[in-house]
Amino acid sequence: MVEMYKYILNKVSFDQQLFQKELAKAVKRVNSEELTSLKSWCLVTFDKQHEQALNEIFDANNITRLN
Repeated sequence: MVEMYKYILNKVSFDQQLFQKELAKAVKRVNSEELTSLKSWCLVTFDKQHEQALNEIFDANNITRLN
């Protein structure tokens, strides 16, 4: 399932609001193991482009930022 969300996030990354909406959906629907993978991938792939959205979604879901 995480691969599907990676694909979707890549496709909607041009739009901040759509990206944030899809990321929120993904975070709610993947299991905890997949969530770690998704978060790592998002931080590598979108950290500069969508830093605020990543922080808001992961913080709102009590998922601390990986450093």
